Amino acid sequence: MKKVPILRYLLFWLTALLAFSLAQIAFLPRGEVLRWRNFYALPRNTVDVVFLGTSHAYHSFNPEVIDDIIPITSHSLGIPGDNIQIVYHEIQSILRTQQPDLILVDAFSLSMSNWLDGPYVYRFLNASFAPPNILSSADILFRNGYDWWNYFPLVRNRLDWKNPDKLMANPVSNTPPEYAENPQGHAPLTTIIPDADYAAIPMEDYLPLPPHYLTYLQKVIDTSRRENFRLLFADTLWYGFSNPVYDLYDRSDEFRLLSREAIPYHDFRSYPLAYNWQQIHLYDRDHPSEFGSLIISVTTAEMLAKTMDIPVDAERLEYYRNFFFNSHHLEQANGQTSLTLVPANPSAPLRYRWALLAADQMTVLGEILESSGPSYRFKTPPAGTYWIAVAVTQPGGSYELEGLFPLVVE
Repeated sequence: MKKVPILRYLLFWLTALLAFSLAQIAFLPRGEVLRWRNFYALPRNTVDVVFLGTSHAYHSFNPEVIDDIIPITSHSLGIPGDNIQIVYHEIQSILRTQQPDLILVDAFSLSMSNWLDGPYVYRFLNASFAPPNILSSADILFRNGYDWWNYFPLVRNRLDWKNPDKLMANPVSNTPPEYAENPQGHAPLTTIIPDADYAAIPMEDYLPLPPHYLTYLQKVIDTSRRENFRLLFADTLWYGFSNPVYDLYDRSDEFRLLSREAIPYHDFRSYPLAYNWQQIHLYDRDHPSEFGSLIISVTTAEMLAKTMDIPVDAERLEYYRNFFFNSHHLEQANGQTSLTLVPANPSAPLRYRWALLAADQMTVLGEILESSGPSYRFKTPPAGTYWIAVAVTQPGGSYELEGLFPLVVE
C-alpha cells in the first residue's frame, strides 16, 4: 500500500485552515465596530487622545467638540459592556498604529461583569479578524468561559446562512450601525429619559471582584508607563444600573490600586466636575443625552487642557457653553401642551427648531416651527405616545444640539 507523505497531510490542513480563516472576513458584521474600523484606517500616529471603555465612553465624549476647543486630535472607542480585561487588549490594539499622549478610560469598565455568551467581546474582535486578535481572543474567551468557537464569524453569524442574498452581499457592508455616529467615534443619544424611568432609577448590589480584573488593571497601568502615555479614569453620567443578564462588580480594590499607583480618577457626578444634572441630561439611567454629553465634553476639554498643559480657545469654549441647559418643563393644560427648555445662559443667541413626532420618532405631525425662544406650545394631540423634537443652533458654528422629549397623552 502506497504511503502518503506526512508533508502532504500538513499542506492539506494548512491550506484548509487558511481558506477557512479567509472566509471569516465575509461574515464580519460591522454594526458598532465601525468606530474601530474608522480608527484603524487613520494615518499612523495622528491621534493624541483616545476615550476608551464601555458605551459610556463613546456616548459621553464628543471628540469633534473637544478638538474644537483645544488643539488635539481625539477619538472615541470602546464597546458596550467593556471590562478592564478587554480594555487591556484594546490598548494593545491601539498601540499598534497610534502613540497617543493620553488614554482616558471610562471607569464603568472596572465594574462590568462578564456576559457569558460573549456578544460584546466579539464586537471588539469583529473590528479586525487578524493574528493579533486571535491572541487577544484566546486570553479573553478561555479565561472567562466564553464559547470560544464563536470567535469565528462564520460560526457566530450562521443565521446569515439562511439568506443567500445577504450572504453574497457581504455583511461587512450591509449591517448598519446601531447608533448614528461621527467619524471620530461619538454616538449621540438624543432621547431624554421618560418621567417614570427617571423617578425610579434602580441600583444593583455589587458582586465580589474577580482576581484577574486587578491583574489586568495593573497590566494597563504598567503599559501606560512602558509606552509613555498618560492614563486617566473617569466616571461619566450614571446613577443606576439594572440588567437581567449581568451584574456589576465592587470597584473598591481597583480604586485602591489606582490610588496607590497615583493614577488620576475623575467623577463627573461629584465636585469639582459635577454639574447640576437633571432629567434633561439623561438618555437612560446610565447614559447621558446629548444635552449631558455636551457638558461632559466641554468640561473634559478644560480638564485635558490642564492635564496636558495646552491652551483653550476661549471663544469656542464660550460658544459651546451657550448650549448648556439646566432643566426643562413639560405641561399639559386646557387642551394645550408646552415644552420649555431652561438655558444656563438666558441671553445666549440660540435658535430653536421644533416638531411633534409620532411614536415611531420619524413621522412629523403638523408643521415644523422655528423660534428664538426656548418654548414650544401646540394643541394637545389625541391619547397616545409622542415625541417632541428640538434642534438648537446659534450663529458662529455648525454645531446642532438635538433632543427628543417623550410626551404621553392619557
